[in-house]
Amino acid sequence: MRRDTDPLSPLSGWTHMLLAFVVLIVVCGVYGAFTGTTGVMGFGNVGRICVDEPSGGTVDPQDPLLPHDARAGVEMRTTAYSYCTKTPDVAQRIWYTLTMLPTFALFATVLLVLFRLVRGAAREGIHTNGTARRLRALGWVLIVGSILAPIAEDAAAVRLLATMVSDPIGGSFLPDGGGGWTGLLPLVLVGVGLLTFSRFVLVGAEMRADLDGTV
Repeated sequence: MRRDTDPLSPLSGWTHMLLAFVVLIVVCGVYGAFTGTTGVMGFGNVGRICVDEPSGGTVDPQDPLLPHDARAGVEMRTTAYSYCTKTPDVAQRIWYTLTMLPTFALFATVLLVLFRLVRGAAREGIHTNGTARRLRALGWVLIVGSILAPIAEDAAAVRLLATMVSDPIGGSFLPDGGGGWTGLLPLVLVGVGLLTFSRFVLVGAEMRADLDGTV
């Protein structure tokens, strides 16, 4: 039976490919934003900037603009109001960028730490203190980033909304209903799992060191 001689495959290949793709996207995005050929996270050639505010108000069933007629006993409710501007100023562009940048930064940081992990494991070996340390770092990046990214993005969305309305905005940090938390919070569990696996690797490294000392 054929056995794969590379224990880091396919993780190593995918990490290198995704990291190269992210670098390419960043370079092309920055170039497009500076030249005005495209828009990236609110900068460059941007048609409009929008932010959503949730709403739980009921809708009149007789509203002629509704796409469907509701059956008897069915209540319709609005999900969000969308505020948009076609002429964003610098502050609005910055706040709009910050509604997306933390998640992208988390993804890029995870790729960088993962790249260091697979490169170090290929150079030093899997059952080493260095591999355990990098696994632990990756776990903490996922845990901390998954918690802070939605908070930062929701806070930026609140500030962006404040630039588009004349009345004061409340202190809620969930302008979009907290939708970003649904996709990022499971990463906390992955991070906790990586912390546990780092301990497994550390135990293996200690056993290997003891065995080498015995021999």
